[in-house]
Amino acid sequence: MVNIELELISDVNLDQAFCILARTLATGRRTHRAGAWRSKPVQRHLQHARTHLDLLAGGSEGEDHLAHAACRLLMALELRERTTKTLAAGPTPAEAAADSDQMPLFAGVAPIRQT
Repeated sequence: MVNIELELISDVNLDQAFCILARTLATGRRTHRAGAWRSKPVQRHLQHARTHLDLLAGGSEGEDHLAHAACRLLMALELRERTTKTLAAGPTPAEAAADSDQMPLFAGVAPIRQT
């Protein structure tokens, strides 16, 4: 982390917010299969977050919609970062093998020259 990031973090006390997020995630584990959130696309988490924010804005008091939206946004952020790191690292051995299975189709074909 850069010094300015550390300075900004120390400026905000997030202890209470993290406790609320942890409590919300713990409650979710009772109703959802552990780790199931990882199999959903980022867009799905964003849709759920938006729904919770809309319910909050509309005055719904059924659950802590702000906490649920925050959890969904954190899930989306984690998945985005994980995807970005995976793409930057290159294909997995299984993906490379699958790609190489396709190569015979193009064997002997000269590459297109850019002019």
